[in-house]
Amino acid sequence: MSQIHVEVNEKDLQIAQEICTDAGIDILISIRMFLRRMVKEKSIAFLFSNALPTTSSILISENRETQNPAIAEKQETILPSTFRENLSDLKDMTKSRAIRLLIEHGFSVGKNVTFASKNRGAYNYWANPEFTLLDNDWNLILNDWINRKLYLFLIPKNSISKNELVSRTDKRYLIDLQIMYRDSTFTDNRSRFSFAKYLVGEIDY
Repeated sequence: MSQIHVEVNEKDLQIAQEICTDAGIDILISIRMFLRRMVKEKSIAFLFSNALPTTSSILISENRETQNPAIAEKQETILPSTFRENLSDLKDMTKSRAIRLLIEHGFSVGKNVTFASKNRGAYNYWANPEFTLLDNDWNLILNDWINRKLYLFLIPKNSISKNELVSRTDKRYLIDLQIMYRDSTFTDNRSRFSFAKYLVGEIDY
């Protein structure tokens, strides 16, 4: 697979990453989805079309009983198949919903929260939190969307030193966190650090 290096505004990239993280999707996956659609339609007209459905109309399109069949068919032609296949996962769990569910189950979730879903293209949970989180009590939520399970970790402040984790090569202030999927030790692939001792709870959804 070819690699492309593109200069991106750092602030825009950070906001885009936060949006993707809240939606439970890797930003690289969202870019590939965009490229697939552009190739499929052989155009970028969809970027400027008023016909592009809003988030609410996309979600409604999942329920065929409440929608005009003609409208549903039109929306299906607009959305790439890979996006349609993952819609149920994306709308099922987000960072805000995960926090709410954990609180409803009696868990305490602080203000410093990192949410990471199982990567759709690899067997790990991926996130890029800032190293400054290590200086505070830090909650890490892992979303196993395959088995519909949330894992909650509480990492007390200063319990992990910065040199125990690996930074991104392009942004040294961000942790390159890649926790292995289906691993009871919850070990980070990059640093080989295990988060298992910080696990405080898990719930099904």
